[in-house]
Order: sequence, then C-alpha cells, then structure tokens
Amino acid sequence: MSADINRFICSGRLSSSPDLKKVIKGDKETVTCKFNLAVNGIYSKQASFFQVTCFNKQAEFVAKYLQKGRRIMLEGALQQSRYKDENGKYCSNVGIIAQTIMACDSKHEENEIQDTAAYVSSSMDISGLEGADFYLENPNA
Repeated sequence: MSADINRFICSGRLSSSPDLKKVIKGDKETVTCKFNLAVNGIYSKQASFFQVTCFNKQAEFVAKYLQKGRRIMLEGALQQSRYKDENGKYCSNVGIIAQTIMACDSKHEENEIQDTAAYVSSSMDISGLEGADFYLENPNA
C-alpha cells in the first residue's frame, strides 16, 4: 500500500497582517501565527484566499518580518476543517499548514531586512507541536 501525498506549493501576497498567539497545553507552550494568503489564478484574474498557519520559530519569523502585502513563496500541507456555523449549518474550509516560507520581495524600510531572500523551514510534524528550525539567508552578507 502506498502513502498519500499532501504537498501544496504556491506564491502569493499576505492579504492580512500575521496574528501571533501563544497556546499553552499542560506544560507545553506552542507559538502559532495565522495569516491570509491571496494567490492569483492562472487563467483568470480572480484570486483564491487561504488561511495559513505556522508554528513556533517559523511563527515568530513571520510575525516579525512579514506584513500585509508582502510576496511569499510557500510550501505546506492542505488541512480541511469542518464546523457548524451559528445557524447549525455544516461548513468546510481548506487551509494550509506551512512547512517552508520564503519572502520573495524586499522591504525598503528602516530596521527591516533589505534585498534578502529570507525563508524559514519547519522540521516539525504537520501537527505543529514539535520544534521548528529558523533559517535566514542574506545573499549580500
């Protein structure tokens, strides 16, 4: 029996500011960051919007260096969530659990990273409850 593959790669722009939160379960603290990503269509000008979730050091990186309007490249896994709305109707949403995030443009503001290909890659399992590695590369260094 072969394993299923759940891999999603896209580029787009943050359509919301990153929302950083700390979640404590028992004696374990997990840092989460959520933001919306607008991805332009291939054959139409209509964008698709996805909620992206990242964890721990990756979440801290996103909250510190990325803001609404920044272009990123993202690799992750799709995750479906199901819920009941206030009217009792069942709803479904597909979001992305980020595994790698790469900033694709430079932000020319004081105290910001300039002309940088910055990315953060996660070594955590998809549940995001394990650790993450933080990578920041500056080709001008």
